[in-house]
Amino acid sequence: MNLVTNDDIEVKNAKAFAGIQDVVIGGFKVGFNESKTVTGSSRLVGGRTTGEMKLEGIDGATLQRITDQAYEDFVNRLEASGYRILPRETFTSHPLYAKLSEHDFPFRDDNSSLFSSYGVGNYYIPTTMGSKQVFFPDEVPQSKSSDLSAMFKSTPGQGLSAIGLTGTLQEFSEKTKVPLINVTYLVDFAAGSSAGFSMQQLKLGQLMSVDYGVLGLTTGYGGTFSSNNGKLALGQPVPSDKPFATMEDETSTGSQVAEGAFNLLFKGGILGAAGVGGDHTRTYVFRTEPEKFAAAALDVLDKTNELMVSKLAQLH
Repeated sequence: MNLVTNDDIEVKNAKAFAGIQDVVIGGFKVGFNESKTVTGSSRLVGGRTTGEMKLEGIDGATLQRITDQAYEDFVNRLEASGYRILPRETFTSHPLYAKLSEHDFPFRDDNSSLFSSYGVGNYYIPTTMGSKQVFFPDEVPQSKSSDLSAMFKSTPGQGLSAIGLTGTLQEFSEKTKVPLINVTYLVDFAAGSSAGFSMQQLKLGQLMSVDYGVLGLTTGYGGTFSSNNGKLALGQPVPSDKPFATMEDETSTGSQVAEGAFNLLFKGGILGAAGVGGDHTRTYVFRTEPEKFAAAALDVLDKTNELMVSKLAQLH
């Protein structure tokens, strides 16, 4: 049926990971999606059905705790696999680091495409790394409308551009002979699918997952034929089966009547919106509690850490 299944972890330049023991973790970030939009359409009738989803009930302290625990788990797995983690000051106290542009965290990316088609996302970094950190080029999914992606289009050499940043990182590792790694995970709270020939149908449900994950490695100057730098990336999302939220339809009664749309409740807590012709928009709120959210988020983050570090060990 011409179906394509990606590997759990996709590897770019496997040779770069061979023989490495000492590393500095230059950056570690966890992004949490806060809102998103999913759209479906019919092949027979005109119009689209859109589901707007937002998460409520989670606080910054919980997101910080999740990030701290995910980082601790990552470090423990690295050390258990034989890696020796050097102090981060090896990187941040070097004169070359002063050329890079730091950003305050938590970092809020509002109304962008950083999180795919999502609306708002928040980045957190481990408490042990302070409140500032550099964004690495491979940590940002490519998007024309993302504020973060736009940062890397600025003048090379100013610390924000991908060219200037990459060159400085490579120079650091070349001069110090210290491999530098950076990690970013993006956590999502919902999923959606669309189907329909004679009518627009959209099914939405809670689903905690890491749907973007990358581990970058810099060991020296790179180039077309260089094996100094590599990357591990998730080939497909890492999901959890832990329920963590209730779903409520907050579409106004007036909008429902005007659009002629109706709700469907499916087993497993999936909400659906369907319509015949025209455009239909429904708004859903996913209400959660900190402990339930944390349990599901740590489930997917621990699984992702395991996949990343296991692949590192295989390439070592």
